Amino acid sequence: MFVKYFSNSFVYIYHDRNVYRAGGHNFVVSPFEFFLYIEAVFQIDLSVEPFFMINDLLRTKWISEGVVFALPASYNEIMSFQNENNVVLPIDLVKYFQEINGSGGDLTNTLFEFYSLAQIRTINKELENWKGIPSYKNLSNVVSDIDQLYVFGNYLFNLYVYAIRLYPTSHANNEVYVFCGEDHKVIGNSFSEFLAMYLEDSEEIRI
Repeated sequence: MFVKYFSNSFVYIYHDRNVYRAGGHNFVVSPFEFFLYIEAVFQIDLSVEPFFMINDLLRTKWISEGVVFALPASYNEIMSFQNENNVVLPIDLVKYFQEINGSGGDLTNTLFEFYSLAQIRTINKELENWKGIPSYKNLSNVVSDIDQLYVFGNYLFNLYVYAIRLYPTSHANNEVYVFCGEDHKVIGNSFSEFLAMYLEDSEEIRI
């Protein structure tokens, strides 16, 4: 569980059931809905609050590795992506695209590549022309609702592929998957959860 104090007025509590507490009230809602509420009621710009420290940690790590960042995604680009794909991006992913937006086409020192918003596609579209090893040709047979999975990065030139499930409406969880050919598993319920494991170099993000 992570507990972050934004002010004397409320505290943000995050765990795997997406329970939040603010102003003496509990919320069981999506991150997107919760943060819209906080921004409106408490008139706080959450982009500068401690919850988003994970983006700062990620930026510091990549700067030390010589990663050249892409330009941040604009509000209009984010809205266009959502409208064109009929999905709602969770707030942590929105802030990531606004602040980091991928590893600029570079591999990190640990051979990961993270994509910008402009590169994000469904897993079938991303891998339809992939002819290397492992094979990703039969994913539709092993994962349900495959068109909801959007690839945001890979490890070692698609040895592992990382995808997040995006929904047409705001959702309590946006599951993150790792694939190695047809082998796959869910490794988190949010993009932030994945980033925390990535920063810790957790074995959980590998198969």
